[in-house]
Amino acid sequence: MPIAKPVRFLTILLLAVAPCLADVTFAGSDYQLHGQFDYPGSALINATGTDFGTIPLGINNLRQVVGIWTDPGTGATNGYFWQNGTFTPFNDPLGANGTGPGGINDFGQISGTYFDASPPFGNQHGFVCTNPGPSPTCITIDAPGTQPTSTTFFEFGPGLGTTVLGINNSGTVAGMYNPVGNYTNGFTCQATNCSGPSFTSVSNMNASNTDITVQTQFGPIQEGLGTELFGVRNNGVAAGSYYQLESDGMGHNFPILHGFILDHGTPTEIFFPGSDQACLNGNDPFCLGTQVSSVNDSGEAVGVYEDANGLLHGFAYKNGNYYSFDFPNALFTEFHEINDRGDLTGGYVDLHGNEHGFVAFSSVPEPSTWSLAAIGLVALGVFRKRRRS
Repeated sequence: MPIAKPVRFLTILLLAVAPCLADVTFAGSDYQLHGQFDYPGSALINATGTDFGTIPLGINNLRQVVGIWTDPGTGATNGYFWQNGTFTPFNDPLGANGTGPGGINDFGQISGTYFDASPPFGNQHGFVCTNPGPSPTCITIDAPGTQPTSTTFFEFGPGLGTTVLGINNSGTVAGMYNPVGNYTNGFTCQATNCSGPSFTSVSNMNASNTDITVQTQFGPIQEGLGTELFGVRNNGVAAGSYYQLESDGMGHNFPILHGFILDHGTPTEIFFPGSDQACLNGNDPFCLGTQVSSVNDSGEAVGVYEDANGLLHGFAYKNGNYYSFDFPNALFTEFHEINDRGDLTGGYVDLHGNEHGFVAFSSVPEPSTWSLAAIGLVALGVFRKRRRS
């Protein structure tokens, strides 16, 4: 999930989504596929550049979506909340260098990460907010033992302290943080008590837990390798990935992602067959492997994998089977989240090298309990403020 951008607040704009692109069947379910899911005015940056277009990330069971988009004028990446065809810009008030919302639950609580004013790019902190728009109510989340660093790159760029991504209906969040040492551990906790006993650090037993020097088009960088959590469901099952150094048998070690789902302490490995071959056969020195970005309450997991030729594809893991998905006429495709209805968010790179978002709505009808949950939030004011630390 290649996102790591500063975010600023703009005015409310309307959605510029093309009409339903196609009715498709994927992994045994019927979908209405919508694209291009582009924030109005968003940059359509060539995929080889350093910026991205519109990326939808979290989707709840009410089909409310949060994500990020790139401002072509400033190069900054902005957060948004989307519902029923309308984009609302979204920003944590403390995000001096940006805000990136990554998840939303059925009560409208939005989880994500903001970049503070620390040089050079800002250190990362997690947040949970309500009231998307110019005046959100937010709490800051910093994992205990976090050691912020501005020199080592992680999944969401440099400056990793605490990154929060998904949130479930009980207010449990999932994310990653930098402990002592330049690598990541995943974690879950109750948003209102992450410094207390609800905090659980997650390190996959097979993770390399180190950092390495990687040569890029911008010069050498330090890349942190460890465990990442991207989401947690209402039943407590979390989705994530870990980095493992693997050898090609000729003296070269490559950091390859392996996905997993974590069911109350028990991990299940998810690795799309052959997704390590681009590295091991020399076709991609910056290979991906398999990243699991989300799992729903039915145990269906989605993410992205790399084939032997170095091309990225979205995939679903369902009942022990793997299903590959490519957006029509796309160079690359990835899935970001699946909700309990089976709705999907994702991104793709078109034939011109520009990045777009997409949403795929399943044919599963909306249970009345999800609508009642949203009404209950408005009536009862579930979200509780907490003093920032």
